[in-house]
Amino acid sequence: MGTYGKNLKYNFVAQIIKIVASFIVSVIVSRVLGPTGKGYIAFLILIIDLIANYGSLGIINATNYFQKRENYSEEHIYDINNSYLIVVWLIISLVILGLYQTNIIFTDYSLPLIILALFYIVVNFLKLSLNAFYVGNEKIKEINNFLLLSSFISIILTIIAWRTNYLNVNTYFIILFTESFFNLVFLIAKTPYKFRFKLDFTLLKREFLYGINPLLANLFVYLNYRLDQYLIKIMHGNYELGIYVLAVSLVELVLLIPQSVMNPMTGKLYNLPVESEERRTITIKTLKYGFYICLILSIIGMACIPLIPFVYTAKYNGSKILCFILFISISFVGLGKMATPYFYSSGNVKVITWSAFISFLINAVLNFMLIPSLKGVGAALASTISYFVYGLFYVFYFSRYENIKPKEILLFNKGDIEYIKKHILKSKKVFRR
Repeated sequence: MGTYGKNLKYNFVAQIIKIVASFIVSVIVSRVLGPTGKGYIAFLILIIDLIANYGSLGIINATNYFQKRENYSEEHIYDINNSYLIVVWLIISLVILGLYQTNIIFTDYSLPLIILALFYIVVNFLKLSLNAFYVGNEKIKEINNFLLLSSFISIILTIIAWRTNYLNVNTYFIILFTESFFNLVFLIAKTPYKFRFKLDFTLLKREFLYGINPLLANLFVYLNYRLDQYLIKIMHGNYELGIYVLAVSLVELVLLIPQSVMNPMTGKLYNLPVESEERRTITIKTLKYGFYICLILSIIGMACIPLIPFVYTAKYNGSKILCFILFISISFVGLGKMATPYFYSSGNVKVITWSAFISFLINAVLNFMLIPSLKGVGAALASTISYFVYGLFYVFYFSRYENIKPKEILLFNKGDIEYIKKHILKSKKVFRR
């Protein structure tokens, strides 16, 4: 697969390292903060991440399409999109500060923490924007290098804060901000364009009209993952949220594998003709192999569940059953995530919107029914059912779109076995050298 194959392998290795790094930080932070402290800071992060990921109103989601499928210079799109994001951030900041000063939102959090959270939003706005340009140009190696460097900084700071007894909810958020900030600095340093503030409302309107569907799709996916956490916080408080968040964070480490696929796959598919046979082949193989890797990791994760009280302390004993339930279906979430680049690059974003909306609707209804009485267990059951729906929707829609049978995606055949053997032999030869 040429560049795509190299990007995929490099991204895979980088995400494995990221899994290890995330696990180390998770153990330290969970043990120090406890379920209540973890739930307290997790709720702030939920709100801020929601704004940081979706406050662009679809402009970031449209970047790759206009970068590769429309006749605009990349530098022009770069200037316009980042100028727009800065303006939107200023408006959001004024609104949040106004609501905070009138005691409407974030009443349990200090003003310095809220101000830092606002800067976290703009840093992530720009980080996501620059990432999109790197992905469009298939510069996946650079993205991963910057990701690993910033993760390394985060681990070092976490360990220092822990060993010096300075690790608390405030310093933990400072570390999260620092990680994102350095990631942005690395991205800017290697960007070939010098930013100039300017606005092009014609381009922004076109990007908004294209990006609104993927924005809604991503928002529904996000709420499908996170609505339960909002409801647990509201109905049962920080302690129950902390127990549930730990389970979710452990299970979602599996999704770093689909994430390792998405960036190189997006870049590759946008640089191939829409009707290309190579697009079809790449998508089928990626979905199949990625799904089974997620499935294997889920099984390994289930086997490790009894270790939770020993690694995270007995306070998190309640996370065990939640992890087990969520591990059952998380590989189907990975399947859906890996399928989205195909539909984005085809311009068929309504498929993404509908799949996300249907699974979110199922999850929301089940959450409201189950969380009041079953707490985190109810949330986990609701998520598991909606995750199955989310993944299978993509399988059957892609099957119809490419006129193939679903089993060609979900089941191995002789050709797949030979393909895997061939690459294993290649890997052995490289290792021997």
